[in-house]
Amino acid sequence: MIDLMNFLWPVLLAVVGMLLLWLFLNWLGLYIRQNFLGKARARELSAGFPDEAFHAFASNDEVVGLIDFPYVYKESRWGGRLEIYNLIAGRDEAIEYSAFDLRSSGGSERTASTRSVFVLQMADSDLISFELGLESFGMAVLWGEDTDIDIENEFVFSKTYHLSGPERERISLLFDSELVGFIKAHMLFFNAGSLTVNNDSLMYGASQRHDAEGIRESLSILFKLMALLSDKSKQIVTITL
Repeated sequence: MIDLMNFLWPVLLAVVGMLLLWLFLNWLGLYIRQNFLGKARARELSAGFPDEAFHAFASNDEVVGLIDFPYVYKESRWGGRLEIYNLIAGRDEAIEYSAFDLRSSGGSERTASTRSVFVLQMADSDLISFELGLESFGMAVLWGEDTDIDIENEFVFSKTYHLSGPERERISLLFDSELVGFIKAHMLFFNAGSLTVNNDSLMYGASQRHDAEGIRESLSILFKLMALLSDKSKQIVTITL
């Protein structure tokens, strides 16, 4: 037993030491990113949105509506795989909105990436939940079940985008000619990101990081989309009652 303990103690100490080193390096990297890197971008965005609240670094709880998207909310806690930078937050009539840089560690610094993410919330709007993104071969069949919802008489739209959600019938009603037409009119925007709608919030994740003008243009499109989704969700509730 003594020989076994003499063998295990050095192993245990080595494991604890490696864990402490990993935690220290993570903390050091986060400290450097928060206090030294990205200063020019922070100045650009802060100056570009003088009327909005701006935080160079933010926690997940500072993003209104983010809790409606559990994966991003959970992983953007301290020590998670996601970090929130350059948070722009404001309100436009009934819509509270946030735009921020979301950094994904990707497992290492070399594979880390940053993109612009937008979250809009309209309290008590009761939106129909769905996800929309570009169609890909991997999405075609998931676990042997076709999750894609095809919209009748919209062949090109249905082949371009993967549309899914828990209420197929209501989603099919939601995506009428007006909503599909809106997405087609902004095809470059929707082709360059993914959209998730849940409860009273929507989240759009761009494939890249936008400058101040790109953020402003994206918010303009998303404000119009939120109003459209709210109106149509109310209509469908009335129809299905």
